[in-house]
This record gives sequence, structure tokens and C-alpha cells, in this order.
Amino acid sequence: MKKMLPTIIIIVALLTSLISCTNQPVKNLAFEAVLVYQKDYTPQEIRKLLGPPARILRLNNGKEEWYYYQPHKSFWGKIPLLGPKLHHPRIEVLRITFDQGHVSKCLYYVLGEKDES
Repeated sequence: MKKMLPTIIIIVALLTSLISCTNQPVKNLAFEAVLVYQKDYTPQEIRKLLGPPARILRLNNGKEEWYYYQPHKSFWGKIPLLGPKLHHPRIEVLRITFDQGHVSKCLYYVLGEKDES
């Protein structure tokens, strides 16, 4: 039994880490973009709906751009040492532009996706 103890500890640790990874809430920025695009929201309403932005950019023309980011990592990307070789990270971005205190533009895009062709 003493010989199997390290193996059992490793298995329990791996299972615990995998289970803990599944409980993290994930935002769906593509869905949020559709919601924002369909209504004339104010910055206060957007903050209430999506939370604080990761970045705010104030433009010279009086407009404001808010950025929301959602990084994605596959199961393979979580494997120590091999993850960076097996996984190509991607980041969902939602850019909301405000003009005169209301949403004037909403753009959703993904950074880091590999071309499948």
C-alpha cells in the first residue's frame, strides 16, 4: 500500500485540478454583442450588464471605446510543459463605441485563431 500512495496522491491531485477548472464562469462575448447591438444603451447600463471593461480608450472626437476580453484555453493548453505546443490561445474581444453617451457601434472579433485552410 505504501508503494501506491504517491500514485494515488498524484491521481487525486490531477482530478481535483480538472474539476476546479470546470467551475469557472465563462462570458459569451458574441452573445453579449448581440444584446448590446440591439439596444441604445448608456455607459452605465453597459457597466451594469457586462461589468467594468478591461480597457477604456477616449478618442479625440469625443467618442469612447470600451474593450472586454475573454481568453480561451483548451484542455490541451492546461497540460504542464506540453500545453504551449499543443494549444494556440485565442481571445474573444468585444469593442463597444459610445458617441454622445450612447452605444454607436459594437464589434466582436477573435484574436489568435489559426487559419484552418
